[in-house]
Amino acid sequence: GSPPQPIGGEQEEACIPAEKAAPLIVGIVDKKLVPRPPATPLTDDKHARARQAWAALQNSLDDLADMRPRIGNQMPALDRVLRRLDDALARDYDAVNQIELGFLGERVIAQAQAADETMVASDAAELKTFAAALAVFLERFPDWKAYCDDDTATAPPAPLASSLLPEIDAVFDDLMDRDEIDQIIPQKLKQQTEDLRNEPENPRLLRGFLDSANNVLGKLAEAALAGGRWVIGEAKDFCGRSWRSVKSIGAGAIGLYAVGNVTGLSQTAREFFRRNAEPLQRLAQENPEEFGWLLKFLSLL
Repeated sequence: GSPPQPIGGEQEEACIPAEKAAPLIVGIVDKKLVPRPPATPLTDDKHARARQAWAALQNSLDDLADMRPRIGNQMPALDRVLRRLDDALARDYDAVNQIELGFLGERVIAQAQAADETMVASDAAELKTFAAALAVFLERFPDWKAYCDDDTATAPPAPLASSLLPEIDAVFDDLMDRDEIDQIIPQKLKQQTEDLRNEPENPRLLRGFLDSANNVLGKLAEAALAGGRWVIGEAKDFCGRSWRSVKSIGAGAIGLYAVGNVTGLSQTAREFFRRNAEPLQRLAQENPEEFGWLLKFLSLL
C-alpha cells in the first residue's frame, strides 16, 4: 500500500503550477486538450450582465462592417486585433474567456486613440465611440474585473529575453497537427508571442503570455504523468499531494485521467517534452520564477 521508493534515495518533487487566470486556459475533454473558459461560478445577475455585454459587443463590431476595409488599409495592427475579437466573440457565450476579451479590448481601446493620425475625422470619431463603448462593456465581465483587481495576476513579471521568442515559437509549433491537441491552442500561443514582438514593453501582454504558456505546459505535464503512474510513484509527494490523494483525485479536479483514458494524449505529451527538452530548459533557466518547475519536471520525466 505504500508508494515505491526510488533507488538511491528520495527524488525531488516536481511541482506543476496551479492553473492561473489568463487569456488561455485549457482542460482535457474526451481525451483531447482543449481551451476552456475560467471555471468561475457567477450569480444569475452577473451572468445576465455579462451575456448582455457579449451580445452588445457583437452588435458594435457589426456596426463597424463598412469601415473594416479602411481600417485594414490604414490601421492594419488594429484590424488584426479586431479580427481576433471577432473570433473570440463568435463562440457560444458559455465558452467565452472573459480575460481574453479584456486583453483584446484593452488593445483595441489603446490603438483607437491614434485613429486621428491615419483615419479621416468621421472614421476616427466612430472608432473612438466604439472604444468608449467597449470600455463600458468590459466592466460587465466579472472574470475580467476580478483579474484586473488581482495584484498577483497583474504584477509586472521579469522581462522575457527576446532571443527566446523564436525558440518558444518553435516549441509551440510542435503542438500543431496533433489530433489530441485542439489547434486553437498553439494558434493562440503563437498570436501572443507575435503580440510580444510588436509590443515588447507591454507588461500586461507579457503576464498574459507567461500564464497562458504555463497553463498549457502544466496540463500537458499532468497528462504525461497520468500515462505512467510509476513515474508519480517514484516521488514521495507530488507537489504537496500524497500518493494516495493523487490516485484518488478526480479528472474534473486537476485533469488527471485513468491511464487507459489518456493513452494518446499522454504519449503525445511525453514525446513533446522529450523533443523540446533543451529549449524548455533554457526557458526555465532564463525565467526561473515563472518556469523553474520545468527543470524538476523534465528530470522526473
